[in-house]
Amino acid sequence: MLLYQTARFTGRWKQLEENLSTMIVQTANAYAVDLSVFDDEFLTKSFFRKYEASGMNNPIEYCAFLQENHIEATDFFQSLIITYTTFFRDPFMFTYLEHRIIPALVRNAQAGSEIRIWSAGCSSGPEAYSIAILIDEQIQLIQKEIRFRVFATDISGEVLSIAREGIYDATAMQNVKLKHLQQYFSESNGKYSVSANLKNHVSFSAYDLLDTSSANPPDSIFGNFDLISCNNLLMYYKKEIRLNILKKFERSLAPNGLLAVSEAERAFVKNSTKFQPISMPIAVFYNPNNS
Repeated sequence: MLLYQTARFTGRWKQLEENLSTMIVQTANAYAVDLSVFDDEFLTKSFFRKYEASGMNNPIEYCAFLQENHIEATDFFQSLIITYTTFFRDPFMFTYLEHRIIPALVRNAQAGSEIRIWSAGCSSGPEAYSIAILIDEQIQLIQKEIRFRVFATDISGEVLSIAREGIYDATAMQNVKLKHLQQYFSESNGKYSVSANLKNHVSFSAYDLLDTSSANPPDSIFGNFDLISCNNLLMYYKKEIRLNILKKFERSLAPNGLLAVSEAERAFVKNSTKFQPISMPIAVFYNPNNS
C-alpha cells in the first residue's frame, strides 16, 4: 500500500480519486456491477491493493486493464466481499453476550416460545454457530422449555455452502472454549465439524442487505428478532447505505430487541440513529421507540 499511503499526502491524491471515480462508473457500465454503495476509503484501499499486486506502472493503466480483463475485474469485485471470520471473533463482545444478554433473553422468554436471532452478513458461519452455542448452553443450564433459531444470511452462495457444511480448520477455533469444543464439535484430521444438534438451530440463506423490497430475510417470514448481530459489515458501505441497513434492522427487531455491531461501528450507530447503547463499553444497542 506504499503508493496509496504516499498519495494521501501529495497533490496526486485528488487526481487518483478522480481516476478511481471514473473507474467505478466505467466498470459498473461494463459489468453491470454497482460499486457506488461502498465507502470511498474502503474502495480506494481495495483498488490500490489490487493495483499494486498487479505490478503495473500506474493506476490509470490498471483502470484500463480492469475494463478489458473479465477475470481481473471479477477478482476485484470479489475482493470487496470480506469473508474473514472465526468463532467468538470478538471475545469482549461474546463475553458480554454470554454473561448478560443471552441469559436475559432466555430468562425472559415465555415457556414454549422461540428466541429469534438474525446473524446478518454471517460469512462462512462461525458467528451464527457461536451465538447458537451460547443460547443452547443457557437453555440447558436453566432447563427451560423454549426453542431458538438463528437465521444466518449472507450474499455469497460460496460462503453459505461452507457454513451449511459446518467443517472448519483449527485457525477458526482459536477462541472456542474446551467445553464447547467437546460438546458441540467433533474433530477428525485437524478439522472440526459442528454437531448435528447445533446445526438444527441455525438456518443459512442468501439475502442481500441492500434489497429495498424487504425488511428481513424471507426465511424468517416475519422478522421479529430478539437480537440482530451484524459485525464488521456496515463500515464497508457509504453513510446512506449504512443508514438504510440500520433502518431495516430497526423494522425487523422485536419489541425490546437488541442490535450488536462491532466496536469499529459503535460510534456511527450511536451518532446517526435512534439506537442507544445499553452499556457504554459495549456495542450493543436498543431502540427506545421500540420498547
